[in-house]
Amino acid sequence: KRSCTQILEVETAEKFEETQVGIYQYLMQSYTEQFGYEVGEPLIVTECLVTSQELAGRRRRRTRRAMNNDTNNLTTAGMRGMAGEEGRQLQSPLLIMSFTMQYDSRYNYNIDDYPRKFQTFINSDLERVAEDMRLRFLPVVAARDVIVLSTSEPTLNPSIPPTPGGQTQPPSYKPSFSPSRPKPTDVPSGEPSTRLPSAAPSSAPIVTLAPFKEEIIDRGVPIVFYMGLALGFGCV
Repeated sequence: KRSCTQILEVETAEKFEETQVGIYQYLMQSYTEQFGYEVGEPLIVTECLVTSQELAGRRRRRTRRAMNNDTNNLTTAGMRGMAGEEGRQLQSPLLIMSFTMQYDSRYNYNIDDYPRKFQTFINSDLERVAEDMRLRFLPVVAARDVIVLSTSEPTLNPSIPPTPGGQTQPPSYKPSFSPSRPKPTDVPSGEPSTRLPSAAPSSAPIVTLAPFKEEIIDRGVPIVFYMGLALGFGCV
């Protein structure tokens, strides 16, 4: 579907009625059979839809005296022709037609360039187009060029912050998708620890035990002697 505009010079400063809009749409659709493959429905289906109408202001009419002053050096025939043409253009109000043209085909016809061909066909013979409108009871004095507008939209690219040099480039790092968590060095086992100290205290006292009674008797030493030593008596 392509958007189009056309300016028509009309008899009165009035917009087309609903019936007149339908006639204009039908006329634009009927031209499909006269260009391209020169076929119509059902091979190529055309749809014209008027989207808006707008009246342009009427230009001020020039007086005949001013027109004569501008054409003093022209022949009589040339002056008459110019006066009639310029008078028609200055007096006719303008009606701006905005519409869309859409072409569809189910029979493998290449219709990609049909909007351009439609524009070329209409603009090649505007007098005939205006006559076709008048024959269908449209109050048209003259038809002007059809302009087919482009409807392509710009492609949106992801926004990347610009670099200091004015160029955009993707980030050099690869983002991480998993949160960073500290890894414990020792995983608890869930059981109480049975770890023993690595070294015994260095200042532990040394205890010397006295010989047992049996050991004293075996060595043949009198008990009285050891008892005397323990009480602090010396040998006699």
